[in-house]
Amino acid sequence: MRTAAKIAKKQINKEFDVAKTRVGIWFITPCPGKVSAINEPAGYEDTIITGAIPISEVYPLMREKLVGEPERIEELAKGLHRGTGLGVGWARSGGENQSIGGGRQIAVDGIHSVIQILEDVERGKLSDIDYIEAQPCLGGCVGGVLTVENPYITRRRIRLLSHDKISAEEAAAREQLVADLNKDKDWFWHDRRLEPRPTLRLADDMATAMRKMEQMERILESLPGLDCGSCGAPNCQALAEDVVRGLATEMDCVFKLRDRVRQLASEMFELSDRVPPAMGGRGQEPANPDVTEVTDET
Repeated sequence: MRTAAKIAKKQINKEFDVAKTRVGIWFITPCPGKVSAINEPAGYEDTIITGAIPISEVYPLMREKLVGEPERIEELAKGLHRGTGLGVGWARSGGENQSIGGGRQIAVDGIHSVIQILEDVERGKLSDIDYIEAQPCLGGCVGGVLTVENPYITRRRIRLLSHDKISAEEAAAREQLVADLNKDKDWFWHDRRLEPRPTLRLADDMATAMRKMEQMERILESLPGLDCGSCGAPNCQALAEDVVRGLATEMDCVFKLRDRVRQLASEMFELSDRVPPAMGGRGQEPANPDVTEVTDET
């Protein structure tokens, strides 16, 4: 993602003489995890990508404009880059391994399975594996929460697209691009060393840490416990920890946010019935019409 962004900025700078700092790049994504990677890049000093747009928001708008207009689609597609079959195949679990080629590789999908595999790595059980393709969403990116199509149907379409051939001109252009990238390894290196993030280190002081642990348990009990990952955390326990540490809020949970919005909507509806008569409302009627409210003036 970052390498593609660097290539795009370089090309625009060269073709249109626009400073790289003035080029905005948005990533269309099926994955909320990419939003976190853009805003808080691990191993990099800068956020080279401006932001992310869910594909679930873009696709319906494009389809509405283009459906029934194949000529319009062909016109817009002119001059655009087309992904290779191997590149498109990255959207499903196993696609990275297919792209890399032979070797001692495994592919794992689903957040719980990924956690189990990473724990096995820490225990030294997978020392004979050279590459691990680990994707938290079931089925890979096709199972992202921001997608628009059934993941099983999408996986089949991706499998068919992965066998598409490209023209000789496109193949030559890609070979030249790869050759240019290999001349400068800075395209791929991190800016700084990747440091492990401490787990459950709520505070340096033990008493404070215990209080935060109790708070975390209360927050965890209020969460749905689905471990869907929509909040950007791998599970509800991790979100509760982030809330206690001040890195997130409970409203980052889409289910709690939905309930809160419903509550606010209900309160607004009740409030609309209590508008004073001077503002065109009925006002709030007394609980018992037979009892007259006594005031200071009375």
